[in-house]
Amino acid sequence: MNLRLMAALPLIVAILFLSGCSIKNSDNPVIATVGEREIPFSTFYERYSKYLHATGIRDNFPTREFVLDNIITEELLYHYDTKYQIKSTEDYKTNREWIKRQTVLSFLKDREVYAKLTASEEEMRNAFKRANQRLSARHLYAETEEEAKQLYTLVKSGVSFDLLAKKVFTDSTLANNGGYIGYFSWGDMDPAFEDAAYKLKPGEISEPVKTEFGYSVIKLEDKVTRPLLTENEFRRSIPALSREVKIYKKPLAERQYIQSLVNFEDIEFDESQLTNLFNRLGGNRIRVASREVNHDKPVMKYAGKEYNYADVAKRLNHLPDFHLQKLTTPRRLAVALQGFVLQDKLWQVAESKNYTNNEEVLDAFCKLDINLVVKMKKNEIVEDAVIPDSIVRRFYEEHIRFFSTHNEVNVQEITLNNEDEAKKVLSRAKQGADFNNLVTKYSVNKKTSQNNGFTGFIPVKNFLHAGNMVWNSKIGEVVGPVESGNKWLVLKIADKMEGKPLPFMEVREEALLAAKYFNSNKLMHEYVQTLKEDIPVKIDTSILAGYKKLGLVKTNFVNSSSKKGVN
Repeated sequence: MNLRLMAALPLIVAILFLSGCSIKNSDNPVIATVGEREIPFSTFYERYSKYLHATGIRDNFPTREFVLDNIITEELLYHYDTKYQIKSTEDYKTNREWIKRQTVLSFLKDREVYAKLTASEEEMRNAFKRANQRLSARHLYAETEEEAKQLYTLVKSGVSFDLLAKKVFTDSTLANNGGYIGYFSWGDMDPAFEDAAYKLKPGEISEPVKTEFGYSVIKLEDKVTRPLLTENEFRRSIPALSREVKIYKKPLAERQYIQSLVNFEDIEFDESQLTNLFNRLGGNRIRVASREVNHDKPVMKYAGKEYNYADVAKRLNHLPDFHLQKLTTPRRLAVALQGFVLQDKLWQVAESKNYTNNEEVLDAFCKLDINLVVKMKKNEIVEDAVIPDSIVRRFYEEHIRFFSTHNEVNVQEITLNNEDEAKKVLSRAKQGADFNNLVTKYSVNKKTSQNNGFTGFIPVKNFLHAGNMVWNSKIGEVVGPVESGNKWLVLKIADKMEGKPLPFMEVREEALLAAKYFNSNKLMHEYVQTLKEDIPVKIDTSILAGYKKLGLVKTNFVNSSSKKGVN
């Protein structure tokens, strides 16, 4: 396998397109063997077809070799690698159970929601028309229906969108442009929002619309339709339109299905227990054995069922790390606990319909399980790799900007509440007004205004997208307005300080980690090669070369391979 190709097309293809859980049949020749395990052509064909479709790469023999090599790598790591006992770790078991549960619940929602959706001819005609229209609109946002109704009443009584937008939006752009969101097309916005907007005529205002994010009052500004839509075009588009209508309807249908199972407003929380849970998260696992907490006391109740502290803590501890790390506020923790209630209800439905033993579910879980093992082993292999100091030092020297202090600037700033004010102050500063006086008169940042607006040296990266403009400006130059959170800044460049390389020994560990990351594909390739020294791998190159010819009869075996679950 060519190392250059390996680097250009990394192992992620294996993670994205796993399909190694099928077995061969009489019409499905073996394209390769790994030890005693056989890889049927159907496995390769399915993977390779998806890869070509996803990447847009044209079929060629080196790419066939690359994809097959990835499948072989999976087989070696999953079945023959004895050094990394990933399957015995708690981290793997936790993630595996999570994947297993999510696979079942995803299949449930697919069967109970998407499979039951239909697309009538009227809906497809509307979709065809909407797909060839562009709308522009403005809206007012509200978190509650009551607030949205108040906004609607005010708008209908003559209060302008411009005035109300300043009240309801924290985003400075929407607050200052009357809630104008510009032009959008079908599929760009929340389905409920779009459905209401497309029904309006220019100038009309909708009643409050419930969306996934809250409520909106919408005013349609413009509607542009592509001319000369023909019946023939519509007929040719029916298969795609049917699919798109169903996809479009899915989010709302899914929400309605969930609401039919669980009324989240009926979930009762014990705020003190919720606070105890949050305080014990600490970004890691929860300390369940604390003496300060009554573990039998419910954290929440729903429909006669109590979820006590110990049970909820245990379930939180079985969430993958990437989910735990999102629980940064008590509110997010409460939403996660509501998710447990929903999952319990969904699981009851799944078991009642025997979805937990469904062949499609078992096959999908098998693929995801291989995905998980390969991904975790790759991480371990890269982390444990030994790289000589000479290579780490060379990497450090070739990427010195990664290991340098940041460019910094010292500026005088005038902080203002909106962009219009900032533009006026900028204009006065550029016309020669005394900058110190402008700071004293206009800046709303009391902390810096007490020092004539001087910030002291700060990294240029703090200015985000405006960083290059600030750094490239001359000392003494006034620039802006620069958006900062919900404020706007007018800046005068006082001084600059270029970043300097940090000594190698000071950043050696960081350089080592970065070098491993940049060389991860090479390290992985070298490790797999050591496995191949002990495990025989045979490839039938005639089958690989005859990919197109065999692909013509793919229907004989791609969907007929037996499926098996993972115990």
